[in-house]
Amino acid sequence: MLPDFRVRRFLVRLVWVVSALCLLPLLPAQAAEGQATQSGKKAILLVSFGTSVASAQKVFDKIDAATKARFLGWEVRWAFTSKKIRQKLATQGKVTLSPQLALAALADDGFDRVAIQSLHIIPGEEFEGLQEVASRLEGMPKGLKQVEVGMPLLESREDRQRAAQAMLAHAPAERRPDEALVYMGHGTPHSANWIYSAMVDLFQKQDPKVFVALVDGKPELASVQRELLAQNIKKAWLLPLMSVAGEHAHNDMAGRSEDSWTTKLGKAGIACQPVFLGMAEYPEIIDIWLDHLQVAVNKVDKEAAKDAAKAAAKKDDKDEADKGWGVELVLPMYSKYVSRGALTVNDPVLQPGATLSGYGFTFNVWGNYNLTDAINRKGRFNEVDLTGEYAYKLGDFSFPVGVSHYLYPSMSQPSTTEVYAGVSYEALITPTLKVYQDVGDVHGQLAALTLAYNQELYRNRPRATVSLNLTAGVDWGSNDYNKYRYNWGVDGDRLIDANFTVGLPCKLIDSVTITPSYTHVILLDSAIKDAAGYDSKGFWGFSVSWAF
Repeated sequence: MLPDFRVRRFLVRLVWVVSALCLLPLLPAQAAEGQATQSGKKAILLVSFGTSVASAQKVFDKIDAATKARFLGWEVRWAFTSKKIRQKLATQGKVTLSPQLALAALADDGFDRVAIQSLHIIPGEEFEGLQEVASRLEGMPKGLKQVEVGMPLLESREDRQRAAQAMLAHAPAERRPDEALVYMGHGTPHSANWIYSAMVDLFQKQDPKVFVALVDGKPELASVQRELLAQNIKKAWLLPLMSVAGEHAHNDMAGRSEDSWTTKLGKAGIACQPVFLGMAEYPEIIDIWLDHLQVAVNKVDKEAAKDAAKAAAKKDDKDEADKGWGVELVLPMYSKYVSRGALTVNDPVLQPGATLSGYGFTFNVWGNYNLTDAINRKGRFNEVDLTGEYAYKLGDFSFPVGVSHYLYPSMSQPSTTEVYAGVSYEALITPTLKVYQDVGDVHGQLAALTLAYNQELYRNRPRATVSLNLTAGVDWGSNDYNKYRYNWGVDGDRLIDANFTVGLPCKLIDSVTITPSYTHVILLDSAIKDAAGYDSKGFWGFSVSWAF
């Protein structure tokens, strides 16, 4: 019989809470149902500043072909970072995507891991913007699980040395020894602009008549022009230090305007011969980008392999569970015994238990064994709990119902029984709500809400693992529960405690696990704090379990 109006009010609230827990995860699960069958797909996204020059686009086709030849079986797509170029191409009827939209399209097509390769020259503003986009879109629910970004062309000293050698190896064969090579770089206000000066040093160690000037920034054309005149150089070959010979090469470098490099140097008496070959025309340059992409691909493959191993282990565990009944024996030791916020024993205890489970049923016997004479029960059990439960599985949902009988050997406290029901949803962070009804003398109710997170940290063979378990919970008690269950004598429905546990389960072999842990309990209600005589308690634990 329900004791009073407070219980009915509590049960109505409970129905709303359970309904919310059930319905909220359900809709996204249904929406993603079509994508679930495509999980595990990997793709490469090549990202360039972009070009609207048709002849330069052919260079991107070379990069595309080289990428597909090296990374067989990978989906390869493109994105341009320049909004201006994307808009210009759109007027020509050519649709190109920004990195954001390209990644979103990959996620929508069922890809969950992407290796991005930046085709930028230096790690400047465009590259940092790309990294930020990748960071924002990685790890979104039902989206991209992993996004790795390969570094730009001239990221390391080794990259710059390889690039300088490749560029000089492909210098025009018609060039005479007294003629200069002047490379046009884009330039940037970003701090990475120093890389262009570093390239000048590398070029001139091999050929003193090689220069670099920038469209935006230093070294600028005027300073290079002074060097050419000082060395009495009468002819300069102009080449782009850019991935493709795009608009900058055709307009700023070789255009007919007064501001073009050809015009300015020509007025100074220096004949100019433009060469419309971008850096990506040379296989050695493409190889540098693809080596950077290889690093990103390796990271993707490594994480994919880890997930595959986890899935296989989870399947193995499920297969083991489906075989029938299983037994687990556990022997934990704790520095204190705290139950639902109540300090029961303030000294070290053993809490051995045995569980028989199978086909959704669980039967457990558990006891608290005193190691000291703190409550005049050294070497004796002061509590033994007997629990039977059945959990109905529905997809990722679980609906447990059960009964627990509490025995207090050689204690004045009478034994009692609780029945309970709950709901949980298996996810990255698993919520569980259980409601207990005492059917003994107390007739009170307790509601316990927990959030659990588990992450594998290390695996060196299929069964040996180290994991991280984090659990946070809160307990609520009805008027009768708070008044009688632990002799607190506190009237009213109240939040009792918040509890936090961190554990480090270490599975040594197939059936043996050791788990160090720490739990901290904080009482939430001032009246309960006064009755208990403390605000919070923390305790350490160490357990050994054997499952068979």
